[in-house]
Amino acid sequence: MKTKLAIAALLAALAAPSVAVEIDITDDPNKEFFIGYRMKYPPSDCEVIWFAAQWQREYLMGTGNCDHVTNERAYQDLMKTMKSVKLKSSAANFADYRREAEGKARAETAKNRLRCLDVSSGTYLFLPAEAPNRPGWFILDKLHNGGRLNVSAAGYWQETQGGNLLADFGISAVSVNMANVYDC
Repeated sequence: MKTKLAIAALLAALAAPSVAVEIDITDDPNKEFFIGYRMKYPPSDCEVIWFAAQWQREYLMGTGNCDHVTNERAYQDLMKTMKSVKLKSSAANFADYRREAEGKARAETAKNRLRCLDVSSGTYLFLPAEAPNRPGWFILDKLHNGGRLNVSAAGYWQETQGGNLLADFGISAVSVNMANVYDC
């Protein structure tokens, strides 16, 4: 019976996933900055992440197949990344920096999208192309109704601080009702 239990314990230990990266960072002087850290290590599915455990312990843990990543490499990468982030941002930790970077990426994506506004005579096209003769403004074209492709320059547009669109037709400028604008 003892032999069967020993064999079962040995098989369970072999079948259990091993953790290639596990670093206790509880006493590290930079641990507050580590919150939200994650680093992928291709070509496998290895990812080293910050992890807060019970009993007020904090770790860098490897998830996935991290056999090719040592504790030393993971910690060196953490420190190198922290220094790089601190040069670029005043974020309090990796989680805040990631939110900041994702917000910038969303804003850049929003700026580069084509938006449309339908009116009775056609569709205004808010192009993501900057107007060469008006810094901070973008090109506004109009696609006219009539069954054939008929596009004309209508003016310029820009996005206000509040996220609304301001259209300048040369004669007058109007604030565009955003409820009627859609991605096209």
